[in-house]
Order: sequence, then C-alpha cells, then structure tokens
Amino acid sequence: MSTPQTMRPVTVNAAKRRSPSYVGGRLERLRDEIRLDMHLAGMDARDRWRVLEPRLLQAEKLASHLTEITFRAMGQMAAEVKRFQDYLKQHQLPRA
Repeated sequence: MSTPQTMRPVTVNAAKRRSPSYVGGRLERLRDEIRLDMHLAGMDARDRWRVLEPRLLQAEKLASHLTEITFRAMGQMAAEVKRFQDYLKQHQLPRA
C-alpha cells in the first residue's frame, strides 16, 4: 500500500506574493516612492533612473502574464529597483 505524498502547505502570504497583482503592485509602489524622492536627487541618480524606469514599466506590464520565468525576472527587477531606492536615499541632498 502506498502512502500519500506529503505536500508542503502553501501559506496565504506565499501564494499572495506569487500573484501577478502583488508583484506588479510592489513594483508600482517602489516606482511611486522613487518618483517622490527624485526632486531631491542629484544628476547621477536622475541618469540612473532614466535607464531603469523604462525597464520597470515593461516589468509591470509583464506582471499580468506571469509565468515562472517572468516571476523570477520580476523579482530581479524589484531587487534592482530596491537597490536604486537605497542608493537614492543614501545620496539624497538634505531637505530644504
């Protein structure tokens, strides 16, 4: 007699994090936060954002057609955007 395979339960949080709307929403929130800080950024940060933003917009569009491959790409894009946000906060000019 064979025993049923034990499957690791998927938590609601894990399932939610894999949903296209969650991933797309996370990227959108990061983009919006960065846009708020851009008025304080120096020229180097603005140049970096000009390169990154078109890729971010493309990644947000991909979220609606999420597959495992695009899910990994979205995660990489989110990590890159987060690194840029951290860079921006570290190099921000003092608020007037």
